[in-house]
Amino acid sequence: MDDWRSLLVGLVKLYQRTTIVVDALDECENSAELLRNLMMLWDSADGAKRRIKFFFSSRTHVELPEKFPAWEKVELDSQKSLTVDDMETYVRTQVEGRETLGLGNRLLNGNYPKLEQRLIETLTSRAGGM
Repeated sequence: MDDWRSLLVGLVKLYQRTTIVVDALDECENSAELLRNLMMLWDSADGAKRRIKFFFSSRTHVELPEKFPAWEKVELDSQKSLTVDDMETYVRTQVEGRETLGLGNRLLNGNYPKLEQRLIETLTSRAGGM
């Protein structure tokens, strides 16, 4: 952690403004440690408090510590039905439409349509809209 924090401090000093993007914070093995280290970066970088901005994407169960720099929370859960539809379209295309898109043979060569449908339904439901 010290190595990447030192690297980031050096990079922040090179630019007037820095935006650090952390995508899928909820999938981070130890999000609390990552956030703690980013806080330390924010605290230790000379004058960086005015120059560093953070952008996090995450499912709603991950909370930022109260001490974290002022932040605005934007929730997109109201759009979950749209992401579920997008996920189903993507999975269906990967299972049924591979030949049409030039991606190779159809999964299971189209010999098991009931199994394909079950696979589509299972992957879509377990993806949780992500």
